[in-house]
Amino acid sequence: MRYLKLSEAKEKYQCRPIFEVLIRERLRQVWSIDGYEHELGKANGEIPTWWVDLSEDEFNESELTPWMDRVANRICWGVDFKQFNSTKHKWDETDIRGGGICKISANGTEVFSFRCRDLAEAMSSVVNRISEICEHPFNFLNPEEEWGRKIWYYGLPAIVEEGYEKGEMRIAPDLSYLSSEKWWKLLEIRKNPIEHDLTDEEMQDYEIKKDHFEETKHYGKINHGSILYDGMIDWFRK
Repeated sequence: MRYLKLSEAKEKYQCRPIFEVLIRERLRQVWSIDGYEHELGKANGEIPTWWVDLSEDEFNESELTPWMDRVANRICWGVDFKQFNSTKHKWDETDIRGGGICKISANGTEVFSFRCRDLAEAMSSVVNRISEICEHPFNFLNPEEEWGRKIWYYGLPAIVEEGYEKGEMRIAPDLSYLSSEKWWKLLEIRKNPIEHDLTDEEMQDYEIKKDHFEETKHYGKINHGSILYDGMIDWFRK
């Protein structure tokens, strides 16, 4: 049976790109073509109007290919784990410490990474992390769509910016409603409330946190870290 080429389908039907899939190390576009159905989809309880364009380029156009979620992977996940040893010099002594980093990719692109000590810890965490990535309101597969997103951070208006590592973000104050001084003062109160009857060690930790906060305030943005660490964030701000 001969199927239409994408250019032919566009002449007859409404064609909408819906998502991309990885096929032989190359991203391919899946199209929803209203009114043009394949029998494979109808026979297997799949959406019969979803098609993939496997053309090499616009000059070598091939026929459309039916897409079915049941027999293919919409997201091709990848896991890369590496162990390492590092040194740390402190108080005239050098320590050698082991560690590891696990990187998670989706359709060939790294989307998240986390630190861990060994392979067992990495593998026990990967499935849970992937589940969180899939269910999270942040779009890890297309993070560029998220930079500039409006959120509530500790109840304060803020904006999401790209972080330094994959799966991380920075937080910038949204000063449309509050002055800079007021915004940072409220954040300090909510993030580091004043405590009483502290031990000497607790007071030292408190002062360190306070100094770190002042450095962040001077910089003007918060290096928040992992996007999945978001108990203080309301992602849905209009």
